[in-house]
Amino acid sequence: MRLILQLPAAVKLFLATELCFGFGTGIWNLNFNFHLKELGFSEVDLGTIAAFGSVSVAMVSVIAGRLCDRIGYHPAMVLGCLLKASGMAIIAALPGMEFAFAGQLISGIGDAFILPSEFPFLLSLVDEKYKSLVYNLLICAYLFAMFFGNLAGGYLPLRTNWLTTRYEFSLLLSSLSFAMIGAGRYFLPRRKIESESKALSFSILKEKKLVWFLLYGVAGMMVFNMISSMVNIVYRKHFGLQDSVIGVLFSVSTLASCIAVFLLPVIIKGFKNYHTAVAVLTLNSITLAVMSLAGMQLFASLWIGFNVLRITLPGLVDSPMLQSMPENKQGTYSGMRIFANNIGMGLGAVLSGVFISSSRFGFLLLTASFVTVLQLVIYWKGCSKYIGCG
Repeated sequence: MRLILQLPAAVKLFLATELCFGFGTGIWNLNFNFHLKELGFSEVDLGTIAAFGSVSVAMVSVIAGRLCDRIGYHPAMVLGCLLKASGMAIIAALPGMEFAFAGQLISGIGDAFILPSEFPFLLSLVDEKYKSLVYNLLICAYLFAMFFGNLAGGYLPLRTNWLTTRYEFSLLLSSLSFAMIGAGRYFLPRRKIESESKALSFSILKEKKLVWFLLYGVAGMMVFNMISSMVNIVYRKHFGLQDSVIGVLFSVSTLASCIAVFLLPVIIKGFKNYHTAVAVLTLNSITLAVMSLAGMQLFASLWIGFNVLRITLPGLVDSPMLQSMPENKQGTYSGMRIFANNIGMGLGAVLSGVFISSSRFGFLLLTASFVTVLQLVIYWKGCSKYIGCG
């Protein structure tokens, strides 16, 4: 807490705007699928739309990441937030398959600028000794606000009516949250651009560790989207839960994850990053396998446990990966990492839609368990030696 109070004012403002990120995402994650279902889309349609959004991010992310290094993280962040807010508003306000795809495309381009710039932008505002702290604090702030976004996402549709579906108002509120992020971060200091060259250089491709880092991202985000992209549909369709109850479950999961991230620096003091990451991936593989056979109460408990364990991995693995790259290449690396992540997310979303539509959710969970084992092997054999763990 003493270190948090010592952080620069710009970092505190950055973390404050992250609350809008978490709140808006919490609402969106819960209500997006429900909104599309009420418009008449099938589970396969939902998986295809989610996959298209991921591919949209992937198509732009490498160039966007490199531009972040060249034009600066500040303008890239503001532009990304405005684009994402616009895409979300289109999906919320305009019914029809064409508008869903158009909104996903615009929102995806926005993500392609937000995601590669967010962590490097934040880390550029602090000294070396604070970098691990603020990395975890950003995730913690995001999850803390997502807790309230999940609650709002479960409550607002019961109290509001709009032009298309009962979820339209909450999705528009989510869009407004992202517009507020762009407005708030506009006032943050601009990062000095150290390189005078304006050419788009990809010398980072020579880094041997890059392939392992990208494979790790593909596997991890594939598992994430196989489970998370339609878990709200599973709770409603398979277990028969109401929206408000699903919102509470999402909120409990988010709050537990927030506490886990906040306590992570204390935990790894005794066990170190490498051993903790190996334990997390091993436990999650086992958890997913057991979930495939679980009833509602056990499933919900294990799902919360899965999310708590998974959310510790960015601080354990992703942050050291980012910091292992030269500072003037971190945006480029982040863009390539976002590309790989969204390829994994696209694959996960398609698989989720196909398996859930055919009522084979248990097989989907077993597949996710197997991919988690692959992620563990990639981390153990390839990634760990490049981030001081091998």
